[in-house]
Amino acid sequence: GVRKALTDLAPETLIYVSCNPPTLARDLKELQHNFAINSVTPLDMFPQTAEIEVVVHLHA
Repeated sequence: GVRKALTDLAPETLIYVSCNPPTLARDLKELQHNFAINSVTPLDMFPQTAEIEVVVHLHA
């Protein structure tokens, strides 16, 4: 899966795009062992709704 690929490839940079904040939080908790957060950018792609996109830039 994706986790194995990240371990095998060991990228220096990872851009994570999410539309599900709980899943993003879960995944970032797991990724913190190999990556540090460089920036977090929320995007309101659907104005006047509760939906939000989040772009996270991580580095090894």
